[in-house]
Amino acid sequence: MTETEKAYLAGIIDGEGTITIFSKKDKRHNRSVTTCVAVKVGMQSKEVVTLFAKLGGCKCSKRSDVWEGVLYQQKAKNFLGEILPYLITKRQRAIFAIWFYEVAFEFTAYRGRKIDAFGHHFRSLGVKIMQLLNKRETLSFHGKSDEFGERLKPLFNELEGMLIPSQASQGEGCEEGVTTRETSPNSNSLHERPTLELH
Repeated sequence: MTETEKAYLAGIIDGEGTITIFSKKDKRHNRSVTTCVAVKVGMQSKEVVTLFAKLGGCKCSKRSDVWEGVLYQQKAKNFLGEILPYLITKRQRAIFAIWFYEVAFEFTAYRGRKIDAFGHHFRSLGVKIMQLLNKRETLSFHGKSDEFGERLKPLFNELEGMLIPSQASQGEGCEEGVTTRETSPNSNSLHERPTLELH
């Protein structure tokens, strides 16, 4: 993608796109639940969705009265990494989605293997956090910014508490600009990750 395309698509994602983490039944691979990171654009403008699909690497399809393109997992993570410098309203969600994808699939078995209770809980926390991040503007609009922070912090602290042995918090772990270095349960180093902003 050119820098112009990245900036343009970041504006589309900020305005019309959805960044999400969700769990669903996966009967095809004999797993009870699978967790996905996804980026979706749904609009009546076929040209815009076609551009998103082409540059992101997915199909453009018509659903009801809108054209839709959806990126999943690695493609979603890579796409968000490309447009991250240009995101504004959904920047926090993109940072968390990228971080969660990398950490969740480093920590827990995925393709063709059983996910243990640790993995299920870790992923369920990620789903809950992203659901809350997607409600942030609504809560702020109704003057409930404090409620957003109060609901996010314990969830995020619990998620970070599962990242052993460092616990990921020499600082507060939830303040803007803080980065931490973590180690996975099998002692493999994970790269530095940006933490979430609560303000």
